[in-house]
Amino acid sequence: MGDLGDLGDLGWAGRSPDRVIHERAVKKNGYALSEVPEALKDRTMCEFAVKQCGDALSEVPEALKDSAMCEIAVTQSCWVLNAVPASLKDRALCELAVRQSGFALWLVPAPLLDYQMCQLASNQRGFSLKHVPEALRDEHICKLAVISDWRALRHVPVSIIDSAMCMLAVHHNPWSLSNVPVEFRTRSTCTFAVQKEGRVLQYVPDDLKDRTMCEHALRTKGRALYDVPIALKDRSMCCLAVKRDGCLALKWVPIKLRKDPLIISWATLTRTQRRWRECVDLVKSKSIMLFWMEATAKTQEMHRIKRARLGDVDDPLLFTPLPDCLPRQPTW
Repeated sequence: MGDLGDLGDLGWAGRSPDRVIHERAVKKNGYALSEVPEALKDRTMCEFAVKQCGDALSEVPEALKDSAMCEIAVTQSCWVLNAVPASLKDRALCELAVRQSGFALWLVPAPLLDYQMCQLASNQRGFSLKHVPEALRDEHICKLAVISDWRALRHVPVSIIDSAMCMLAVHHNPWSLSNVPVEFRTRSTCTFAVQKEGRVLQYVPDDLKDRTMCEHALRTKGRALYDVPIALKDRSMCCLAVKRDGCLALKWVPIKLRKDPLIISWATLTRTQRRWRECVDLVKSKSIMLFWMEATAKTQEMHRIKRARLGDVDDPLLFTPLPDCLPRQPTW
């Protein structure tokens, strides 16, 4: 008993050393209640256990499982509802579990499985729609479900699902496109999805996988090059992919293009270097435009001076020379 230290200083004076050990154990791990002798499993010991781990309710003696004890356990873990005696599964306890996770809906007794309970579960975790009775799956509950979980669309009744429902699901999570029926995978829905997440290009119908659709996908995820049709994997398309994801997209570049200098130059850069190079290229393009505008203006000025020397002084286009503030050379 030397490892317990001074029991009096710790507040354990007057208690059995065995009880001290078991209380310390269940406070650290509620599952340790299974190792506590039946003689020591009183209400205090069991509360220590279920407060630390709700699943320890299964080790609590039936005589001590009352509403208060079950509420403590369910507060810790909604899945403990399965270990609660049927006589104690009231509406308040079930709602407490469902508010933590909508998946707990399948543990709710049938008499308590009403519209309000299903609505609460669908709003918390949309995939719990699979446990909602068919008679209660109306448009409102289905919308709550598809908003909170992209997988819920597969459990929406055929009579309710439409293009608006599918667009709502894709708007909140583009991966919902994988569960959208083929007849509702329109160009607008697919375009919206790939602009948010390029990898969902794999769920776009083949007749909609044109160059524009693929470019939208590659601008968000270069690895979507894997799902680009072979006929569209040209140099510009592959450059767009490696600009976004670098070497991660290089593996999907056709072999004949993997040694292309431009593609290799982008693939060898880190993500930060790629973003910096894009910024530099943008600045260069604007500088080139400024240089072209300056050269054009100089040419026009020379023509006006020439016409003035020839005596065409009434030329309405003749005006003073360009100011010195204009840049005289490109700034890249």
